[in-house]
Amino acid sequence: MSLFLFYESTSIAQSSVSFEGIMHIGKKESYPYVLKLKMDSIKNSFVGYSIFNPNKVDETKSLLTGKIKDKRLEFKEYKVISTKSKQGLDNMCYIHFFGEQKKLLGNDMIVGKFVGYYNNGKKCGEGTINFLNKEKANERLDSFFRNKKDDSIVSKSDIKSFIQGVPITKKDNEETTLVWKSDSLKFIIWDNDKVDNDKVRLVINGKMVKELNLTQTSYEYVRAFTEDVIIEIIALNNGFFPPNTSRILFLDHTDKFYFSNSLNENSSLRFKVVRKK
Repeated sequence: MSLFLFYESTSIAQSSVSFEGIMHIGKKESYPYVLKLKMDSIKNSFVGYSIFNPNKVDETKSLLTGKIKDKRLEFKEYKVISTKSKQGLDNMCYIHFFGEQKKLLGNDMIVGKFVGYYNNGKKCGEGTINFLNKEKANERLDSFFRNKKDDSIVSKSDIKSFIQGVPITKKDNEETTLVWKSDSLKFIIWDNDKVDNDKVRLVINGKMVKELNLTQTSYEYVRAFTEDVIIEIIALNNGFFPPNTSRILFLDHTDKFYFSNSLNENSSLRFKVVRKK
């Protein structure tokens, strides 16, 4: 075995080893991701479990199996053994990872891509994971998350001053009518729960305005209100942890309309904004 991460001694047929890494989903989402493995140097294989977002509210542990050859490795998660997430087990996303040993920024690392699949084989996400051995990873992970700008904290502070009360939940194919007073239409939309690659299409009066990769940083829309407006939110995927979730806050002078949206892929909901008579 030539992979530095896997063995301290190639004379040991089986050994336990830990890897710590960073999972990247898109450009802004990053999560700690840990592997606890039992290596078999004779069979060039390993078994063990992964820990997604350890010590957080959605920490999830999953069994996995994999193999290694030369400087390449792959593994597949296949069963959740514990989770703090509110998502049901049928909605869990299982990682299939393919990586290789590389030297980056002066460090020997395992880097690769993953694709996530539901139990039914449908794709639920993709991204990259970079691993270091445990000793080096602790130092690098601490540095990464210490220096990383936390967009969710900034945006929550910005939005918090506008929010009043508990949001009204909206689901697939619902239509809601809002009676509007102001001469301008303004709303803010952002991710409802854990940032997990939820994507939506925003359509106004039948025309696409924007496709959004939702984060807890808000997207703000403002336009003159001269006629009735129909706003449609279409779920382009289920995100990494389904369903597709978002929150939308409408601001009409002192009136505020606050909704929590929960959509399945390719489903939509509509908000009809009409002039107060």
